[in-house]
Amino acid sequence: MSILDSTPKSSVRFLVGRREELLEVVRSVQEHRITVVLGPRRIGKSSLVKTALVVLSGKEKLENIRLSARFIPVYVDMWAIVATSRSSRLFFEHLNNAILKSLEDHDKTLADKYKTRMYKVEELYARESSIEKIIKIGTKREQLYKYPVDILRCVDEFNDVLTKHNRKAVLAVDEAQELGTLKPFIPTAWLAHIHDHATNMHILLSGSYVGLFKKILHPKPKDPLYGRDIRKINIGKLKPEALLTIFFEGLNERGVQPSPEIYGIVLKAVDILKPAIFAQQIPFSNKSAQISIGAIITSKEAKGELEKKPLEARTSPEYM
Repeated sequence: MSILDSTPKSSVRFLVGRREELLEVVRSVQEHRITVVLGPRRIGKSSLVKTALVVLSGKEKLENIRLSARFIPVYVDMWAIVATSRSSRLFFEHLNNAILKSLEDHDKTLADKYKTRMYKVEELYARESSIEKIIKIGTKREQLYKYPVDILRCVDEFNDVLTKHNRKAVLAVDEAQELGTLKPFIPTAWLAHIHDHATNMHILLSGSYVGLFKKILHPKPKDPLYGRDIRKINIGKLKPEALLTIFFEGLNERGVQPSPEIYGIVLKAVDILKPAIFAQQIPFSNKSAQISIGAIITSKEAKGELEKKPLEARTSPEYM
């Protein structure tokens, strides 16, 4: 892993400029049943969530944080599911595999117990309903779906295992707004069920404020999540000083020691460029760091800003 990698970060060391947000997420998961992390695309939500899971599991420490318990982390990336299907069956199969993998990574004894329980559930439904059972969604005939209901039990069985062994888990769903596109599925009812009955599981959702998140965060009295314990955390742009830290630490990782002239150019560029423009250039490509620097400074958008704003103008009140 590198500080300039385009892949989401999963270590405190590489999560630069997000310390306060990380503290907030870790504390919220411990104190609330459902935590929602919201922010624009490519702002760093996945990195924040993955790093929070590492801290909550106890694998890495974070100053000023004392864990009430070591959480077993379960991470689900919704893009990996909806890329091939909008089927809720695929989601639950993916979730079941994610639970099993996490248990095997953190406690193989619990993994064996979970597998045994899920096998018994599968046998039970096979006897009672020949593996498949009709689930009625709505009242119309076309809304009747054949669905293997054994996989729906994965959350309840997982929670039972956790409860009997005095363990806790956090279920993180990245790009969770996509839950609202699955069929047949009522995600708010499912989340309410976990909130009320799977008490050894905490939920961490991340995504953009569209579709499903409006129902989660602003439920009406008749909605399943009305009155539930939900905490919202908004993620904004990185501060310029954090961008500089990423920039220069990334150069150091690649063995590049910028000259004083380069330092000067970059500092001036940060003054001129909007943080969002600069952030879009990070991480750099596989080309040399110095070429990447040149791409930032000489980009058409940056050139326009350089031409429009002389050095003296950058000390005016609007830039302070």
